[in-house]
Amino acid sequence: MNDLFSQLQSRLGNMMKDENFSKIAKSAAVGGLAGLILGNSGARKGVAKAGSYAALAGAAWLAYQKWQQRKNGGVAQELDFDPQTQQEAITYANNTLSDDKIVLLTQAMVFAARADGQIDQQEKQQIHKGLAQLGHAADAEQLINQWLNAPLDPQTLAQQVQDQQQAAEVYMASLSVIDPDHFLEQAYMQQLAQALNLPSDLKQQLELTAKQ
Repeated sequence: MNDLFSQLQSRLGNMMKDENFSKIAKSAAVGGLAGLILGNSGARKGVAKAGSYAALAGAAWLAYQKWQQRKNGGVAQELDFDPQTQQEAITYANNTLSDDKIVLLTQAMVFAARADGQIDQQEKQQIHKGLAQLGHAADAEQLINQWLNAPLDPQTLAQQVQDQQQAAEVYMASLSVIDPDHFLEQAYMQQLAQALNLPSDLKQQLELTAKQ
């Protein structure tokens, strides 16, 4: 995922010069995950530092398209996302990122980070900073306290998801901040996949893409 995220980030940088690139996507590219690092010791910590909401949405789109291809009888291919496909992924992110989606993905990351314990004050401040960068300074404290004190129930996230593609994005966002070898986080991700009604092969495709 480090390599894939880096490639998507590079394309984001080029597209941000385009006046048709949405203001929300620009904010998501700049602030994104980089402003929301949840300082756990997980193996994906570096992935989050390299990413952004726009790149994250694009990566989930790539995984979903690959899964759809195989589901519809397409030839199974290696995870080789060519430049044109990556460009399509970033275009998708630009067209679909909204304030509501950004808040949902942030909530998903906070919940995933809570799966192995607690979020300390420094991490809380980083989340606050990230929300502020994305235009949510006024309600950041309320949102964070709500997420930190709410029951760790994946159904809370699933109820906000509008379709299977968005479910894939929520799952990918959660993957970006966990340690895949930690049993508590593994258990949480399994519960999340069930709450999101992710088919097992789509779940596997998202996890494979996250390793790129």
